[in-house]
Amino acid sequence: MNSQKDVESLLSSLMYLLSRQALKPESTLEPMIQEHLTWLAEHPETSSNTTLRNTCNRLKLHWRSQEQKRLGLRNNDSGSNLPHLH
Repeated sequence: MNSQKDVESLLSSLMYLLSRQALKPESTLEPMIQEHLTWLAEHPETSSNTTLRNTCNRLKLHWRSQEQKRLGLRNNDSGSNLPHLH
């Protein structure tokens, strides 16, 4: 994704993907969700927000874990050692 995309479009796309995955899980959406979370965490308008960046990274780990479970792979990086966000 072009880093010039506005944050609102990025968030809208991510919410759409998450909603669609919740209604009808599809394996093709998992990597797309991870990618959108990365873009959001690294976006010039949001990257300085530590809480948002950490949340995106934690969620990315969660979605990677889900993808690995579905594929029958062992997930050694579950993110369980990351601090909880308040």
